[in-house]
Amino acid sequence: MRSIDRYNATGLDNIPARFVNDAAEQISPSITHIGNISIQQGKEPQDLKFAKVTPLYKKGSKTDSGNYRPVSVLSIISKVLERQ
Repeated sequence: MRSIDRYNATGLDNIPARFVNDAAEQISPSITHIGNISIQQGKEPQDLKFAKVTPLYKKGSKTDSGNYRPVSVLSIISKVLERQ
């Protein structure tokens, strides 16, 4: 958890990466438990599957929707569990 960039964008859960980084020692047993249960059951918690999607301008006319690409911002807990 300490390897997560403290300045990552906040996902739908509104938990800042800085909080996870600073509280890693206290919350890691709970996050590990969630990860272990997820692996045992073969499925991820439903709330961790949602992302904040923002259109990011690429180039060309800003009025053309084809000139944007979607960027998904996952929750920081989802990112931590992906690294397990």
